[in-house]
Amino acid sequence: MSADGTRPSTRHRWMGLSAIAIAIFLAVEAVTKLTMGARPELDDSLALVEYIRERSTQTFIVILADTFLLAFLIVFLACFQHLVTASRPDLAWVAQITFGAGLVFVAVTLVGDSMEGGAALDVIALSGLHSNSFRYSRCLSCK
Repeated sequence: MSADGTRPSTRHRWMGLSAIAIAIFLAVEAVTKLTMGARPELDDSLALVEYIRERSTQTFIVILADTFLLAFLIVFLACFQHLVTASRPDLAWVAQITFGAGLVFVAVTLVGDSMEGGAALDVIALSGLHSNSFRYSRCLSCK
């Protein structure tokens, strides 16, 4: 119930639920990133490959949490736009700009997440390739 005794509408409930989901997924992402430790310098490629290989699971957790966070952010922004447009039609342009900027933020963030996920997958495949070729070369030298 709201202050005036009426029940909140569906869009208010969705907006509240999406805000709570955003906070939860942001907390999961923050805790996971804080436990990953400091990333090595970009000049030290071997240390960077080892860092990404060791923390690939945490990287995928961050990417998954970020994907859900961004999905709920779109829901929140859509509800916010509808709420502002319904209550103050003269400010609809502000709500539309906010929604558009939010969509651009989501798109740019998803591109960054896909690049980070691709790097983690590439390092996993690279380390698997080297370990298999090492085993293969060891077997060849045994003959």
